[in-house]
Amino acid sequence: MGAAQTTTKMLATALLVAGLTFSAAACGSKDEAATTTTAKSGSSTTEPLATTTTLDDSAYDKFATSMAAKIKAAGTDQCKIDPLFMELSAGEGTSPATPQQVEKAVNLTVQLFDAMAASAGPARAKEAADIKAGGEQITEAAEKNGYSVEWIRSPDASSAFSPTFATSLAAVRTDILKNCGKG
Repeated sequence: MGAAQTTTKMLATALLVAGLTFSAAACGSKDEAATTTTAKSGSSTTEPLATTTTLDDSAYDKFATSMAAKIKAAGTDQCKIDPLFMELSAGEGTSPATPQQVEKAVNLTVQLFDAMAASAGPARAKEAADIKAGGEQITEAAEKNGYSVEWIRSPDASSAFSPTFATSLAAVRTDILKNCGKG
């Protein structure tokens, strides 16, 4: 998969924010996790469309605290930020299951966007500003929608971002891939 395809996939997940995911095994016991399977509508068999693992609030709090510490520790080191972005947008594992968890997921996203923007350097000042604005935009939209789980998992969540956000995030992501030997 090329850098452009990876960036496109990552952006699609990031724009839905509900893709903020992690392994339940890393954050809690199996007793703390619940699994939900969504079946395709109208299918003659129960064919899973997606499996999502959700955590109780205590386990999600542990995850959020751990991830916030990782983001802070990464500072502006692009090679440390990149794996965190990928961890949060992996698309496998758990996603926020309550409005409180959605709020924490949005806050983590904003922290990560801020770290990415700070890592961009002077040559990417415009892109950094667009990424920081993306954090503000998703926060405003999430607040307006009451940190709704349904909203954050819907395509409406991605409409919170300005058109320049995705382009700017892709530009910084391309730099990260180059600078970290992945592109």
